[in-house]
Amino acid sequence: MKLDNLSLVAFNKKQTTNTGNKQEIGKLAAANVEDTIFMDCGSTVFAMCAHLKKLSKLKIITNSLQ
Repeated sequence: MKLDNLSLVAFNKKQTTNTGNKQEIGKLAAANVEDTIFMDCGSTVFAMCAHLKKLSKLKIITNSLQ
């Protein structure tokens, strides 16, 4: 699957909008994960990834190419 530049530009713009809120949402959401999580694509979901690194033995299922 090939991503077009427009899709990447839109994602990058969303990723830099409301970053503080997204980080807080990501932190709170990650605190509720136990061992398996399905993650859709999106800039807020992407912000959650940094907080998931702290968990061991985590299974992540995603459709995101980012």
